[in-house]
Amino acid sequence: GMMFRVKIHKNSFYFNLQDLLNPGNMNIKEWIQNGGIPDLCTYVESKNENYLYQNDFVKFYYKGADVICKIIFHEGMFCLQWPDKYINQFRLHEKKYEVVDEPIQKNKK
Repeated sequence: GMMFRVKIHKNSFYFNLQDLLNPGNMNIKEWIQNGGIPDLCTYVESKNENYLYQNDFVKFYYKGADVICKIIFHEGMFCLQWPDKYINQFRLHEKKYEVVDEPIQKNKK
């Protein structure tokens, strides 16, 4: 079945729809009931062979430099959203991306 991830207080919990029937997963149920939206699994593997999820930030080499993009779900497919918000509507590549922390936004003064 479809896999999901929720982040609660910097902890990640991974689950499928069947897991929501388990009474032990009340924290996930409460999080969703309070408006939390789970991240969808892309089923594309990162460089370290873990699955990539929606809202992951990934680093990869592009035209001579490392870039960091965000994985988003857009018009029915997983895409890369570039730092300038451009959405690259091409399928994700297996084992190309390294998951990284969200980049610090520089103050625009």
